[in-house]
Amino acid sequence: MRKIILATLCALAATAVWAQGDFNITGKTDHVPNGTKAYLAELGFLGLTVEDSTTINNNAFSFAGKIEGASLKYVVVGPLDEPLAQADFVLEAGNTEVEIFTQDIKSPVVVAGSAQNLWSKMKEREYDLNEAMFVTRNQLADNTLTQEQRDKAQADMARLERERVDFHFQTIKENVPSAFSDMLLGFYFDEMTKAQRDELLALMKAKKANFPVYRHINNQLEAKQRTAAGQQYTDFSLPDASGKRTALSEYVKRNKLTMIDFWASWCGPCRAEMPHVKKVYEAFHSKGFEIVGVSLDSKKDPWLGAVKQMKMPWPQVCDLLVWKSPAAAAYNVSAIPATVLINQNGEIVARDLRGDDLYNKVAELLK
Repeated sequence: MRKIILATLCALAATAVWAQGDFNITGKTDHVPNGTKAYLAELGFLGLTVEDSTTINNNAFSFAGKIEGASLKYVVVGPLDEPLAQADFVLEAGNTEVEIFTQDIKSPVVVAGSAQNLWSKMKEREYDLNEAMFVTRNQLADNTLTQEQRDKAQADMARLERERVDFHFQTIKENVPSAFSDMLLGFYFDEMTKAQRDELLALMKAKKANFPVYRHINNQLEAKQRTAAGQQYTDFSLPDASGKRTALSEYVKRNKLTMIDFWASWCGPCRAEMPHVKKVYEAFHSKGFEIVGVSLDSKKDPWLGAVKQMKMPWPQVCDLLVWKSPAAAAYNVSAIPATVLINQNGEIVARDLRGDDLYNKVAELLK
């Protein structure tokens, strides 16, 4: 395979101009036979996920579509298993020019002031930080170090980690409001301190930002506050196995303590936790404890098959909408298994307990 020259991606739109709309990518490459495939892809947990493909003719190609905010994409030239070239770029609404070359005689091209220019500068700084951290990790792996040297290396590593987090925070802050800063917020929000998160969200609110990641984080935080212990529960109605809609409130008002158990047949941790849930049910059902199972399955047969296989005797409901279920949204459920304990007054008294913690809490509440 010929040497790949990275990156030659020119987002011509300024970062804060478009939040959503159509995108058009016009691409250029070199020395590629007509008919070669080019792919537009996004990086996921299992590698690149292809979103679109096109055919290269006269070393040119194009993509078009719709986008909200900004997103890191990849252009891959040639076979996916052995590409001739691939490079990442920041895609926004508007027109984007991509130049990706398979020959090492070409130089990278960047348009000053574009989101791609900012991303390229970020990657340069990231490279320097990663190099420094690599050296420090190697030092820490050296078992001949004195304690003083090891303490210094550990302090250096902690400093570099803080420096990287602070760098991400500062880059986002300097570019609010923009689709680019919103994209970075999605990348780095979890690593930042609470003070940094709060400052960025307050700044975006003050700047009237209206981008997808910012909205999603706000919605999650609001849902978390709305469904925290001490808050009143949110009612919902979902179909049971026969298709009859069943309201959560029917169980809350009849029982001293009701637990919503979010699970799915395809969820390994849910299956592993189910014997603990059954133990709690068997110990306390006669004392006023009820469970309402909310499955996040997409098909009825696997859902009901799992209920039968694991011998779950409590009420079960499912709308087959998986993560789009309004019940999951109402309780800010983004991972399963998830549990919510509700007393007869409709107050949420605990969340996300498992194993002995769940057993002990139910025992305490039913004293």
